Formats: sequence, C-alpha cells, structure tokens
Amino acid sequence: MNTLPPQATLPSFPGEDEAYAALNLIGQPVWVFDIDHRRVHWANAGALKVWDAPTLAALRARDMGSDMSESVARRLAQYQSDFVSHGAVFHEQWTLYPGGRPVSLNVTFSGHPLADGRMAMMCEGRMANSDSPESLRSVEALLHTAVMITLYAADGSPLYRNPAAREAVRSPAETLQDRIADAALFESLSKRLLAEGIATLTLPVHTARGVRWHELSARACRDAATGADALLVSEADVTLLKESEAQASYLASHDSLTGLPNRSNVRQHFALAVRDLQSSGGQAALVVIDLDHFKNVNDTLGHAVGDELLIEVSKRLRAAVRRGDLVSRFGGDEFLLLVRDALSTQQIMRVAQSALDALDPPIVVERAQLRYPAAGGRAGHGGPDAISRRARER
Repeated sequence: MNTLPPQATLPSFPGEDEAYAALNLIGQPVWVFDIDHRRVHWANAGALKVWDAPTLAALRARDMGSDMSESVARRLAQYQSDFVSHGAVFHEQWTLYPGGRPVSLNVTFSGHPLADGRMAMMCEGRMANSDSPESLRSVEALLHTAVMITLYAADGSPLYRNPAAREAVRSPAETLQDRIADAALFESLSKRLLAEGIATLTLPVHTARGVRWHELSARACRDAATGADALLVSEADVTLLKESEAQASYLASHDSLTGLPNRSNVRQHFALAVRDLQSSGGQAALVVIDLDHFKNVNDTLGHAVGDELLIEVSKRLRAAVRRGDLVSRFGGDEFLLLVRDALSTQQIMRVAQSALDALDPPIVVERAQLRYPAAGGRAGHGGPDAISRRARER
C-alpha cells in the first residue's frame, strides 16, 4: 500500500546529499527507488531525462505503484529480500514506461539503505544496445514469466536465474543437485542429459516454500558469456496438478464415505496376494462381514444415521484387525477383510471373531442406540436383532 504523501519530504542521512551530488555528475541515469512506497526517492539528471520528469520533486510525486503489475511487485519484493539477506547485485534489461512510452535500459540493481533503516534499490541504467522488437519482447517475457529459468555451469553451480527462479530458491548459491529432492531422480536426469543432451522429468524439488513438484526441462548448452559448457533448466510448478491426480487416484480406489479401500482396490490387492502366494506357498483368506437388515436403519432413522453407522463400523473394524490385513467396504452394508499370512483356519476365525467382537458395544448415532447380538456370539452365527452380523470364509 502507498502510504507516502506525494509532496512529503523524505529523510536523509549524514553524507547522503554529498553522495547524491557526486552521482549527479554522472552522465548515465542513476536513481534510488523506494520499494515500500513505490516512489523514486532520488534521481540524477540523466534519470530525470529517462523518466521524462522536469524536476526531482515532480518525479518524487509520481505514484509508481498505481499501475504496477502483480508480477513486478513480487519481483521488487524479492529484490529487496535479496539485498537485505545476501547483498545481491542484479544486472538485467528492463523496459520503463514514462508517460506510456517504452524506454529499454540495461540496469544494475543494488541495495541502498535509507535513513529510516528501510532497504531501497539503487538503479544504474545504460541504454540497451539492441532496439530489435523481438529482443526487447523476449527480455520482458523472461523477466515476468512465472516459469523458473536457470543457467547452470557444468558442475551444477548457478550462473543466472530469472526473477521467478530467484524467488523460488532457498539460497542464491543452491546447485542443481541441491535443488532436486530425490537423489535417484537427479541421477536419472544426469544420465539422460549425458546420453541425449536433453531431458524432461516431473520430480520433487526443494524450494523456499518447501518441497514442490516441478516439471523440469533441461538441455546442454554453452554459456554465452564464456563459451563453457552449461545447462539451461526451466521449471514449472505442477504441484496442484500432481495433488489433483493423487486425489483422483485415491477417490477411484477408496470409498468416499468411510475412506476404506473399495471393491476395485480389493480386487487389485487380492490379485497381488494371489501372485505372492503362488510364489511363496503361503495362505490368505477373505472374510465378509455384512450388516443384516441395514435397510431398516435407513428407512426408519434416515440415511444420515445409516452413513454414521457405516463410518463407526469401519473405524472399529480397522482397529480390530492385525497390521497388514486389509479392511474394505465391498459395497452397501458389506465389509471385507483380506487376511494375509493365514497359517490355519483357526487363525482366520480368530481374526474374524476379533472383528465381530469389536462390533458388540452399542453404537450411538444421533441419540439412537444400535446394538449387535450380545457379546460372546461366534463368527458364522446370526442373531435376532434388527441389525445382525455374520462372517463367512470365502
């Protein structure tokens, strides 16, 4: 937010005026930008000409934040953070728009502390050599794109990052190997680059926001400044897409009400269990537990109560079985247990009985008390209650 009145007198520190007087003798444009207030703090004669301002007071009065894009605001905040924490200096080509007229400059940005302790930005400009529209537009796109672009040396150390990449790293010196969160995937990326000179992978990376999923494209190239071997890497954050895919996969294999694996999930696990049994010679069993007369609950107490009943049954069953056994909702009022490593029929029945015993205590839902047959009933036997239970081996 711009809180500085247009004609306010900005504070100065001892020697500041002398320093500015010296800078005023320099022909190239130099100005100090107050990042917090979105205003020019000071400018020499060359900068006044670039900004098309008659006086310093007139330039100071301009609210640079009124038409500043969100991307530029984020970049300036990142610059300010880098000035404070790393004493960073940046060299970039920027296009200014005084009075709507584009002026392209090669600008060196550095930190400049103000008298009140805030960090401003010293801008030293030189007219850009190229006036090619394609060149100017490509530079603008590189600066303002959300795609993170980094040029690495052959050893993985950074040579250049565009603003989006600088905003995403944990440290300015972070190497490509440090950035990739999975060592095996970094090794895979390195091998593909060595063999083909180009590679694209979706992988987890360390960022200033924690571990994120990025689609990373890399290709071998040369550093335009030195001619040495280099690596150009672009990254796009696909975390939301990755999470959506994971959520869709979860919903496709789990019951939306209870969170238990669903029928298709069970079939997949059963197929894997059969394959393991064929190779190991072990045993497994499927145990079905269904709720007799469950329709009566829905009809007399409502579907909301029926849903709460199913949720409570699923919790009790999950707590009753052994680690490694699978509890699933097979459909409607039917639950299925996949008992792994079953050594005998007696062991299978013990697991089934443990699950059924977990359902003995009354289930209270919406002030309605639902009770299964009295404790001590055996697996395989039904009861007279409105809701009964039975288990059978399959």
